[in-house]
Amino acid sequence: MAQNPQTGATGDDTHEEAISDAHTEYVVMSSIRTYTIIYILLLALATAKVGFEMLPLGTGMFVGVIVVLASIKIVLIAGWFQHLVEEPRSITYMMLTSLFMVLLLVAAAGYSIQGA
Repeated sequence: MAQNPQTGATGDDTHEEAISDAHTEYVVMSSIRTYTIIYILLLALATAKVGFEMLPLGTGMFVGVIVVLASIKIVLIAGWFQHLVEEPRSITYMMLTSLFMVLLLVAAAGYSIQGA
């Protein structure tokens, strides 16, 4: 097979390079699209939070709605912007365990303050 005098690549190599470049471009465009969708979702969730503040909800219902919205935002941010989705499952389990421990500490602190 003939070699390219400038790069030394054969005809097959340039075809593989072209496929690799096209794949890289697809991955970059795919990630830009994904990040854009997540950004729009985060913006919509923040707007929904402001909208729920305007509604005449009881305190318990309002806090519940805000916690659900915040949880969805946490999953989106941790999953994609912090690349937790692409990490091995062991990292995900470690993060969930640490989150559970923090929630336990918060609950214990709240209980001790309420009892005082």
